[in-house]
Amino acid sequence: MFENTDLKDFWESKDSISYDSSYVSENLTGEMVKKAEEKLGYKLPKSYIYLMKHQNGGVPKKRWIKGDYTEIIGIYGIGENVENSICGSNGYDFWVSEDRYPDIGIPICDTFTGRT
Repeated sequence: MFENTDLKDFWESKDSISYDSSYVSENLTGEMVKKAEEKLGYKLPKSYIYLMKHQNGGVPKKRWIKGDYTEIIGIYGIGENVENSICGSNGYDFWVSEDRYPDIGIPICDTFTGRT
């Protein structure tokens, strides 16, 4: 999915006002992917892994979902060392236990939905 996409301009940079370090995990390794898949009980999509190899989580520059009123706040990295990662304190376990997210997949980002 992202193989033919130039990802150099995908993420907000550290000097951007929109940058949020609580979404950015350390550089992705195969061991991190394996550990996350084992913990979560799901195989992670190849396109998601590919994107996380470029930068392991963060805030995308283009955050609005086309045709909707939904804004992506941040995309979770693969790991557990930052709070906003799929295995972090605000990740999958939090969504299922605290937000009662159904156990049907893995949430990979935070969104804000505003309807007018």
